[in-house]
Amino acid sequence: MSLSKKVLVFGSSGQLASALRNTVTTGEHVMRFVGRSEVDITNEAGVVGLASWKPDVIVNAAAYTAVDAAEAEAARANAVNVDGVANLVTLGQTVEAPLIHVSTDYVFDGLRLDRDRWYAEEDRTNPLNVYGASKLEGEILALQSDRGTVLRTSFVYSATGGNFVKTILRLAGQDLPLRVVDDQRGCPTSAFQLAEVVNRVIETDVAVPGLFHAASVAGASWWEFATHILELAGIDKEIEPIPTSEFPLPAKRPEDARMSSAKLADQYGIEIADWREGLVPVVRELCNE
Repeated sequence: MSLSKKVLVFGSSGQLASALRNTVTTGEHVMRFVGRSEVDITNEAGVVGLASWKPDVIVNAAAYTAVDAAEAEAARANAVNVDGVANLVTLGQTVEAPLIHVSTDYVFDGLRLDRDRWYAEEDRTNPLNVYGASKLEGEILALQSDRGTVLRTSFVYSATGGNFVKTILRLAGQDLPLRVVDDQRGCPTSAFQLAEVVNRVIETDVAVPGLFHAASVAGASWWEFATHILELAGIDKEIEPIPTSEFPLPAKRPEDARMSSAKLADQYGIEIADWREGLVPVVRELCNE
């Protein structure tokens, strides 16, 4: 067991921060959660001002994640996902604390020729949209920080915040046909399981900094994901699988951004289980609300 640490978490209202609140043992670490109403990460003076709290570890769970809106709000997306990360790097350097930064599979274009091999950390990035490009720039900055660690994840879901699971359950309750794309694939990841990864990195005092994929060992299309959600919820409603071309959106998405998290398992000894396993308690909680 490592010594108790002071952990400063940005993005207090997000899915990961909520999960971190519920996974850290009381008294194990001192966790301070910072939301935009307290300090906007795009405000350099405000961020650096938190140096007085003297954190031992900084976790960036804050991000601009509105993928489609980012196409028209590139300045805002870059302010949060790039400039904001630069401010956190400055804070980390000021207090000599490592930064753990969460990124996305949308840094890839999903056009690998060998679809049987999932993306590894060293594979070429080529984001297809403004959101992915801004997150990639943020990654580069985070990795330049002292003991910077980037955790790329995918299709994050939980019982809190806005996410695909909650959307599907809501739409299933409407008297309308349900159609979901079946040609975009990723690795659905529970926010709770991702929080456990963050905790492990903190516990080891960021023993192996760098870039890691942190996603479920199993992949799925959005349609497969949606179908299993309704099965667990006991909702008998057909979901029509459709191609992306029948559901056009402002931002292009990668067709197949499944990522291998073998490096994370090798270096930190933690593996994010099959997404179906992590989905069970989430659907149970949402259906019992």
